Amino acid sequence: MASRKCKQSSDRFCYVCGQFIFSKKRRPIVDSLKTAYLHYFGFPVANQDKKWVPHVFCESCRIILLQWSSGEKVYLPFGSPMLWREPSNHENDCYFCVTKTLGYNKKNKASIMYADVPSVTKPILHSKDLPHPVCPGSSSANILDDNNSDVEFKSISSDSDEFSPQETTPHLINQAELNDLIRDLQLSRSKAELLGSRLQQWHLLLPDTKVTFFRNRSKVYSEFFKREGEYCYCTDIPGLYEAMNQNYDKTEWRLFIDSSKYSLKAVLLHNGNKKPSIPIGHAVNCKESYETMRTLINLIKYKEHQWKVCGDLKVIGMLVGLQGGYTKYCCFLCLWDSRAKQHHYVRKEWPVRNEYIPGKMNINHELLVDPNNVTLPPLHIKLGLMKNFVKALDKNSDAFRYLQKIFPNITEGKLKEGIFIGPQIRKIMKDSQFENLLSVKEKSAWNSFKMLVEIFLGNKKSENYEEIVNNLLKNFHDMGVNMSLKIHFLHSHLNFFPENLGSMSDEQGERFHQDLRTFEERHQGFWG
Repeated sequence: MASRKCKQSSDRFCYVCGQFIFSKKRRPIVDSLKTAYLHYFGFPVANQDKKWVPHVFCESCRIILLQWSSGEKVYLPFGSPMLWREPSNHENDCYFCVTKTLGYNKKNKASIMYADVPSVTKPILHSKDLPHPVCPGSSSANILDDNNSDVEFKSISSDSDEFSPQETTPHLINQAELNDLIRDLQLSRSKAELLGSRLQQWHLLLPDTKVTFFRNRSKVYSEFFKREGEYCYCTDIPGLYEAMNQNYDKTEWRLFIDSSKYSLKAVLLHNGNKKPSIPIGHAVNCKESYETMRTLINLIKYKEHQWKVCGDLKVIGMLVGLQGGYTKYCCFLCLWDSRAKQHHYVRKEWPVRNEYIPGKMNINHELLVDPNNVTLPPLHIKLGLMKNFVKALDKNSDAFRYLQKIFPNITEGKLKEGIFIGPQIRKIMKDSQFENLLSVKEKSAWNSFKMLVEIFLGNKKSENYEEIVNNLLKNFHDMGVNMSLKIHFLHSHLNFFPENLGSMSDEQGERFHQDLRTFEERHQGFWG
């Protein structure tokens, strides 16, 4: 099995039925339960020394097995329990990684979609081929004689929140569940109301669930936003936080700015990524230009708040007034000469950029953001390192042809330019076959890149990170990788990176960017 840990503990699931269990309902597998399990199914509880099987029973399975073993005529719904095998990977064969349980509670637990993966065999209901087992006749005294069991017999009612496949009463949907369903289906307001009215017609909604909820769901917060032409922006950020029952402290948030073919977005991200992202600016039908950035920055009153700013290097360049394109002095911190290749990887110290005067040293415009408030983007630096590494590969090598094989949907032009996204990079990093196809120098560079990603560009920062960065730079130089602006930041401005890159990363903003894209597609008629 792959060495990466599961996304959630196996002990959040029942060993018998495979269902998700809340912490208060988890029961240890004591000897009395092992005996009852053996008599009921005909084979013992196994692999309890392994991490890839649960080590708990749910309350429902526990009570039924103990009641059955004491002679009562109660049975589990299935004659064959959940069977567990060691998964081969965490991507598509691990039951615990593939099954999503985040956000569920007792009321909506029944809607969890349990994964169908090769490493498990799900329970099979009782039938003619799997009849109800006959209790071997052990008395409750010898079956339940276990000091740790502390058994309290009770019946499982029809409205229990525990697993009950025999339940026939339809589930009535509350307001929160209906809202989640609408969001998952990506429905517009009119279609959401249509679905709600149909569910109400079929008596599938609780009495207090409103089908007209979607008409005014943004009314509470809309008073804090204003629309001017193509721009929509927040006019009272502290007031918006107060309406959300949140305390506003500008030092706890950073500003993320990014654009797509649909729009330009300004979002506040929490430092530490423990709170949801808050959109405060949005512009449509606007080019990603200095003028657009200046308008947006002024509308959201950036000078009053002075947040730290993160985004890709193109956005950062506009915010500090740099000229776009392949320029000589493209670094906003120093006068690094991007064209003096004979000094790359050799010269580390460059003159500090003390002045930001339009018309000098590739500065075209006035500053919109203090350069000291800029946070270097770990995600885009990772993408840049990957891009330069792939561009340096021999295009006729087995390693490059292997990339073409595992990414058939990427065009040859993008592949030669090394244009990948985060999930694709993670896939390559886990692929040992790709590493085996690299030459000695390429393998050294690749391994140092993986190490940098794992213990510097993420949530963990190794104590010897400077040595790791220097090792990567040396291996990239030996391989013939051209120095880009992103590599230059590692070479000359390592101290400018935040202490914890994961908590200040632009990756959270990119995830919000993708989520908002779905929203924009649902309302494309409005933006047009």
